[in-house]
Amino acid sequence: IVFGMLLGFAAYLNSRKKLTRNSINFTDIAFVGIMQAIALIPGTSRSGITITAGLLIGLSKQMATKFAFLLSIPVISLSAILMLLDLFGSAQSIDWSLLIIGFIVSTLSSYYTVVFFIRLLDVIGLMPFVVYRLVLGVVLLAI
Repeated sequence: IVFGMLLGFAAYLNSRKKLTRNSINFTDIAFVGIMQAIALIPGTSRSGITITAGLLIGLSKQMATKFAFLLSIPVISLSAILMLLDLFGSAQSIDWSLLIIGFIVSTLSSYYTVVFFIRLLDVIGLMPFVVYRLVLGVVLLAI
């Protein structure tokens, strides 16, 4: 509920500004990094908190969303490398062709999902996600 309200607040502030930034500096990066650390709290979306931080520093919703998804690339890549190292050391037989096909399919589907999501934000904005977080939070509290 708190992070849903924070996203709503950031979206509201961002919509009131006439000009949004399309670049960031070191202070902005540090702020986004601190906000990402908040994602360690259970129930906090890493991409959601990164988009919120991007909006709070004045990025457009499209730029904040792109930045949030770009920040996931190192984490996903490093975890994939770690899993590959485990597979190389495994005694099990690995079908590498299926693994490569899965990698290609997941990469393409991820890319097109991000493109779709950014276009969706242009159409519906962030408020449906704010409402979703608030309603979900209330339902979970009721349960």
